[in-house]
Amino acid sequence: MDKNKKIKLSHGIILTLLAVIFTIGLTFASVELPRLADKLLDRNIDFLDVATGQNELTDYKTELFLSQYNIRLIGYISLGLILILIIAGFVLEKQGLVSAGAIVLFLPVFGHFAATMFFLGGLAFLRFLWLPFLDISFDIMGLGDIILLPYRWLIDGGALIGIHLWKVLPFIITGLGLFIFLLGVIAWMYGKIRNKSVTDFWIYRLSRHPQYLGWIIWSYGILFLPGANIKRYVDVPNSLPWLLATMVIIGVALLEERKMKKEFGESYESLRHRTSFLFPLPRFIRKIFSLPQRIMYKKDYPDRKREIVTVVVFCSIIYLEGSCLTRCCNSCDSDRFDFRG
Repeated sequence: MDKNKKIKLSHGIILTLLAVIFTIGLTFASVELPRLADKLLDRNIDFLDVATGQNELTDYKTELFLSQYNIRLIGYISLGLILILIIAGFVLEKQGLVSAGAIVLFLPVFGHFAATMFFLGGLAFLRFLWLPFLDISFDIMGLGDIILLPYRWLIDGGALIGIHLWKVLPFIITGLGLFIFLLGVIAWMYGKIRNKSVTDFWIYRLSRHPQYLGWIIWSYGILFLPGANIKRYVDVPNSLPWLLATMVIIGVALLEERKMKKEFGESYESLRHRTSFLFPLPRFIRKIFSLPQRIMYKKDYPDRKREIVTVVVFCSIIYLEGSCLTRCCNSCDSDRFDFRG
């Protein structure tokens, strides 16, 4: 084996090990760390011991708690800063800022590991970021419920053939997302070592943005991971924050495509033509998903910032409207099915 091949092999091994270590760390942070954090908070902090939403007295105690510690003000300011971060990132075309805003917006989802009677107890204190939504109604947090349908179809489909997936499916989805993310990181790093301007091999043959795809699938699995605390009285849905965070991530991917097309022109346009945007799908299905931008802008992909924002907002509205219909249907059989198992 010549020297160059040895160097490439050693680089590949090192990159693979680094990616595996990073993925193991992310797995721990996803599954075990929230449980440990919830137990630590529950043991050391005396949260309000009321069943939120039970009656006027418990609602009054909750309001006093929010007022005494200025939690409502902190929540409103925090959410405002997150929105400013996301908007500034889009305006300045700083994908890192937008991604950071989306991740912080998603963080309170980990509050479901602390399914306490008080909706801000334990790790669920992260929900203070969502107080502007919660002040309107707890139900507003379920305005992304259309995204729960694939999970329900898998659970119900498995039950029809005698396979009960509700215990393992959240871990399978979360693990799949991490695995895809791992493959994307390895391919991207190896592409940099090979000085390729456009990474178009391995998993990039299936998805142009495998890291974002991995994040979306990973975070989807997080929605359904079972919590350790069963003292739940009022359940705060997580579907709306996941939907909003995911649409922001999709906007980030579209911004990145705009930048890549400017820098690499036809070479990146060729990758666009033969590879799916996120999910590996047949071309005719990809045409269906690109229908909104083709109707509005007569092209498969939005290339201007204004077009990207318009498409993301338009699709978000469609999903929200679909969620309203989904919630109406689910209200008939919500007692029969628990999305978290």
